[in-house]
Amino acid sequence: MSLSIPYENIHDAQMRLSGTVVLYDGDPVYIRDIGQKDPGDPKDDVFRVYAEKLPRTGRDNLAEMRKFISSKKFDMAPFPMGFINRGGYAYYATRTPRRQQKQGLSEGTFFTTVPGFENEKAGLSFGNAVQSREFVDCIKGVYPSMEDAVKSIISGEAKSVGISRTYALVGDRSLDGLIYLYHKSEKVGFILDGTLKLSKSAVCLKESLREVGIKC
Repeated sequence: MSLSIPYENIHDAQMRLSGTVVLYDGDPVYIRDIGQKDPGDPKDDVFRVYAEKLPRTGRDNLAEMRKFISSKKFDMAPFPMGFINRGGYAYYATRTPRRQQKQGLSEGTFFTTVPGFENEKAGLSFGNAVQSREFVDCIKGVYPSMEDAVKSIISGEAKSVGISRTYALVGDRSLDGLIYLYHKSEKVGFILDGTLKLSKSAVCLKESLREVGIKC
């Protein structure tokens, strides 16, 4: 178990972990609560984690797990985040740098923008994210190919599509056939007639593009 913060007692563990997302055996889970084997004993240090596998169903107990907090399968450390494909848009998800007592990813530390559509599209809420398969795909690094993403944008099925945690394609409604490439929240190139062209300032990204299977 990867723990950077010790838990002094059951209340400390509840405060730091309840209502957050962490990893269990490599999969994201939502921690609903932390309990004790014997709630009436203040010295009981056998903590149980009551969690749900993601995506959350919204139906209590159907997907609930009960595990000991000492399980080595728990990883409470920050996990990779990035683009979440949801409802035809690519939301770029990050952890906010604000200081708070929560250890896992929580509503207070989850933040998203919609590159290319910031002025017309609100971000994705934490509550909606944990109920979506797309959030799980983001954490596990599951994305469509660039070819499939281009088809989705050209067909009008999507406005933007994440093709990795750090790269997304964004269609330009004012110029038919032009699709921009974004690195996180920055426009770094475009696709025209099937050819990807990078801006001069983004040439340094060629290696990272190749690492996610994008030829340039």
